[in-house]
Amino acid sequence: MQILDTLINWARLHPDYAITLTFLTALAESIIVVGGLIPGSFAITGIGILAGSGVIGIYSNFIAALLGAIVGDTGSYLVGVYFKENLKNFFFFRYYPRTLKVGKNYFTAHGGKSVFFG
Repeated sequence: MQILDTLINWARLHPDYAITLTFLTALAESIIVVGGLIPGSFAITGIGILAGSGVIGIYSNFIAALLGAIVGDTGSYLVGVYFKENLKNFFFFRYYPRTLKVGKNYFTAHGGKSVFFG
């Protein structure tokens, strides 16, 4: 978590750029595949601590996180809409086709609840 500490210290020293960091972190966290690789929740928690302590603005960072998540989720949704049939040829699903099938079955059974609670 040395990278996380570095980002939080950077945000403390450069509060004007913390909004951009918040937006990009929320965006990356909500993009297909990337969200599983980047621990965005830790960075957002660190930024929340800085906002709570008055180092950076609470409301502006909240809006930045919200917009980043909306942009990332919308982008991921559009990838699914436009490349629905071609996703099975995506390198990850070519090597792990069962993963795609499990995901499809899960969303068929619990999709509405997942979107609502997610």
